[in-house]
Order: sequence, then structure tokens, then C-alpha cells
Amino acid sequence: MFRKVIDFFNIVGMKHFWGDYFDSRFLIADIISKEKNSYILDIGCGAGVLLHLSNSKNKIGIEIELSALKQAQKLDNSINFIQADANHLPLKNNFCDLVLTMHLFPVMKTAGVDWKNAISEINRISTKNSNILITGANRMSKHFERTHSLEHRKSYLKYNEIINELQKYFSLDVEGYGPYSNIFMYPFKILFKFPDYFLEKFKIEIIIFNLLKSKNFLINGRSYIIHAKNF
Repeated sequence: MFRKVIDFFNIVGMKHFWGDYFDSRFLIADIISKEKNSYILDIGCGAGVLLHLSNSKNKIGIEIELSALKQAQKLDNSINFIQADANHLPLKNNFCDLVLTMHLFPVMKTAGVDWKNAISEINRISTKNSNILITGANRMSKHFERTHSLEHRKSYLKYNEIINELQKYFSLDVEGYGPYSNIFMYPFKILFKFPDYFLEKFKIEIIIFNLLKSKNFLINGRSYIIHAKNF
């Protein structure tokens, strides 16, 4: 999965890359590549890499920046890309059974946009028993001490704030992701230079995913993953 993701970003441009070779979205890519759903919706899809990797029958990407959508079409012009606002999703009620929002809500808060209304919209368009996968950066962890001011980190949208809003509509499971330093992870990065068959045979990526995610990492992980399920 790692190599596939990087290859796709080389097509759409590395400026759209997530920035971290052990970003939680690599795990999301692995999850959605193995699950079959009728409709997947990626809100804030950017260049559409995750949608391209999805195993769903019908794929829809919502993105407010037209330039990103133009790049997304380079991967697969059969995917339905729509330029729209997360607070006004142009979809009917009870429509999607798998919804992604990758690092979306903190970006909305920073931009002064009502992120809580976006959660209400997700509830409206998702089907009963649908799955919603949500990720975000954990700015209060030690990993951001040198790169972001304390003022910024305190004002940044925190996972518990998102959880408080999500639990009005969904049942939740939350895990932290990525607690280790770049130095600790460097040997694993080297492993990805090996051929794909080697990584698959020895389940290297699965080992790394299991190493990086845990409920115990909510405090010191770089990010969090929320799995919400519609009531």
C-alpha cells in the first residue's frame, strides 16, 4: 500500500502529499482497499488518492479547491469529483455507507468555518449502520512542540472536542496513531524500498500499522483515528 500511495502522489504532484511517510492515512488507505461498499464519500478529498485506492463501487470526492480536483482527475476521471463546501453537501439523505474526513475538521476550525455543521451534514447523508472514518493531527502531543507555538497548539481543534460532537449522532471507537520519533521509525522507512512481494509475504505493513495504532497513543501519538458508526 505504501508504494502505491507514493506512486499516485508522484502522478498528481508531491505538493499534495500528506507530509509524513507514516501518516495515519496510509492505514485508512489499507482499510478502504479491502472493504466493499456501495458508495464512498471523501469530504476534503484533495487530489483523490484515497478514493483511487478504495474498493467501493461508487466513489465521490468533495473538495472546495478546484486546482486539487483537476489534479485528482489525472488518476481516474471516472470518479465523481464535486467542488463543494463540507457544510452544504450536494447529496440526498441516507446516501453513503462509507464516509471519509481526513484532517478536515481542524482545517475548518482554523479557517473560521462551522465544523460542527459539517458533522450534522455527514449524519444527514450517511445510511443507517454506515461507517465514518475520521483522522486529525494531535497538536498537543510532543511531536509538534518544535514546529508549532504553544498558542497555536492550544487553539487547534482537539480530538475530544470532535468526539463530544460526534457522539450526538454516532457510536465511536478512537485510537491514537504514530507515537514514535522519526529516528525510531527510520529503519521501517528503509523496508519500503524492498519489492512489494516481500512486503506482502512478510506482512511488513500490517506489522507497522499495528505498531503505530493504539488507544494508549491518544496522548502521545501524532494523530488520531476515529471510527464512527451511524446508529
